Amino acid sequence: MIASILSKEVQKVVQNEQNNESNPRLLKLQELIDIHFRHEKSVSFYAKELNISTPHLTKICRQKLEVSPSQLIQQRTILEAKRLLKATDLSIKEISFKLGFVDSPYFSNFFKQHTGLNPKQFRTD
Repeated sequence: MIASILSKEVQKVVQNEQNNESNPRLLKLQELIDIHFRHEKSVSFYAKELNISTPHLTKICRQKLEVSPSQLIQQRTILEAKRLLKATDLSIKEISFKLGFVDSPYFSNFFKQHTGLNPKQFRTD
């Protein structure tokens, strides 16, 4: 019985150490996304910057945040798009290029897919 209790306590300590190990990575990932999301949409770029494999980064994100790294990048891109649409007079084309999209129709489709509105509708709402 004592061995069982001790085993459970050791397992808790190991899990806490694993959580602490991944949290700094997640914080660093968030910093990297904030810096590079406009021009780097590739999960492999962020994994390389963190010195871990792409599958390992995906696993950490899914376990701790319940989203993929791609979703984090997309969420940050959408957040910035919303900010630019509401807080600036930049054209949709200018915003799309500022966010690293090759053309404005692709940006508009991306935005609508994630928000349910096209950029023009969002701006006027």
